[in-house]
Amino acid sequence: MVSEVKYYRDERGNLPVREFIDDRHNGRIKWNIEAAIGALQINGLDLMGTERMSFIGDRDDGGPRIQGLYELRNEQKKWRIAVYHDQTVDKFVLLCGWGKNEQRQPADILRAQRMQEEYVIRKERGDVVTD
Repeated sequence: MVSEVKYYRDERGNLPVREFIDDRHNGRIKWNIEAAIGALQINGLDLMGTERMSFIGDRDDGGPRIQGLYELRNEQKKWRIAVYHDQTVDKFVLLCGWGKNEQRQPADILRAQRMQEEYVIRKERGDVVTD
């Protein structure tokens, strides 16, 4: 079964993950990111426990896990994409992306958590929040 994967659109109309992918500094890893997104579309939550997907905010990051918040990743290419699985409509929402330059990056994790909360609030208000 193919999973629906959407890009989060912030309140200014930006698509943070699309901008991360298209950033000129990410040209060498763009294909790798897009392949991981394709794998998410094909495999959904079956990617959990693989090298491509894990929880965000697990004990190693020092923060609590948030239900449905994951990171799509590549350890060798050193990138992460925060993904929220919206169980109410069974779709994955790509929130934001970042380069993985340090072992712990609490600011990026906090940003992902804030975007997930913003997504839920805006969705409840009826705002268009994905593209």
